[in-house]
Amino acid sequence: MKTEKLYYKSAYIKEFTAKVVSCEKKGDVYEIVLDKTAFFPEEGGQYADSGYIDGIRVLDVKERAGVIYHTAEMSIETDKEVACSLDFEERLEKMRIQSAEHILSGILHTLYGIENTGFHLGKEDVTFDTSRPISREMLKNIERLANLAVMRNMPITAEFPSAEELKNMTYRSKLDLTEDVRIVTIGDVDACACCAPHVAYTGEIGVIKLIDAVTHRGGSRIRMLAGERALDYISCLSDEASRVSVMLSAPVLGISSETETLLGAKDELKYKLSEANKKIARLLAESLADNISVVLTPFSDKESLRFFVNEVTARREGDLVALFGEEGRYTYLIHSERENFKEFIKAANAALSGKGGGKAPAAEGMFSATLEEIKAYFASTQ
Repeated sequence: MKTEKLYYKSAYIKEFTAKVVSCEKKGDVYEIVLDKTAFFPEEGGQYADSGYIDGIRVLDVKERAGVIYHTAEMSIETDKEVACSLDFEERLEKMRIQSAEHILSGILHTLYGIENTGFHLGKEDVTFDTSRPISREMLKNIERLANLAVMRNMPITAEFPSAEELKNMTYRSKLDLTEDVRIVTIGDVDACACCAPHVAYTGEIGVIKLIDAVTHRGGSRIRMLAGERALDYISCLSDEASRVSVMLSAPVLGISSETETLLGAKDELKYKLSEANKKIARLLAESLADNISVVLTPFSDKESLRFFVNEVTARREGDLVALFGEEGRYTYLIHSERENFKEFIKAANAALSGKGGGKAPAAEGMFSATLEEIKAYFASTQ
């Protein structure tokens, strides 16, 4: 016997009574079948509803061959009349997101001829995929039009048209369906085959926010938010922008241009520092005695360290161990023309608690040792 789906009668049912048809143990849990249910199963790209059956927590809900199975940790007596309740705030959140996705996909289809090829509504993330890539301008446009559709507070209806009626209807569908097709219509924005619950009016969605779009299988994967999730995200964005505004001493709507100015200044300073480090590296290389193999440099980046090593090795032969850092934690760059280069580096790492390596004649890494220990070790290898 198929389960009667109360969520098709009304998506707003929070509590209901039902009769237990069966209760079977499946591993460490029980699968409970009711004669009717308002729990929507894992379907339509979204996770299942949660709630309680006679005070027993519903962990998951799945549908197989028209029968809906409620997973719970405890058993319930067969034929018992039970009181059931949904975690309705969670359900309502999903209804808002489902309805928002329909609006977005309908606009994409109408304006650009782009199809929705996949949808995922998770507890943390919501995405939908498109048949063709979406540009930033398109993303901005469909978000604006979708929110205007929300503000129009259009009705959202669902129906099961007959096979004959279905032939004369225009609607979106990922599958070639022929029977028990449920068509969800959102005003003049969209008509789509869908099994999931939706809100009754677009105004209940509240707000729709598109986060980003990345390339995915020849199209785009769009991250979206709606309802309370979108409001929370926008609030966080506003807080972040306000904090950055204070740091930059700039108006909120001017932080991007001020940031560009600062980044330009940073790049200029970085270039000047690099040039200054090169001068220091040349002077230091010129001043080194031929018998010195371990050098603690004043640098703080590997690029300057490499430049220094190149300057030294262009002037003389022999092993060179260039370092920067602090006592007990030194970044190294070792240059050596030894035939047993790999063994040489491996032995140094073992002796000085080091990590790193590379191809001859250069190796990079870090020593967890004092400067005196490093000098003593390499003096012993001469």
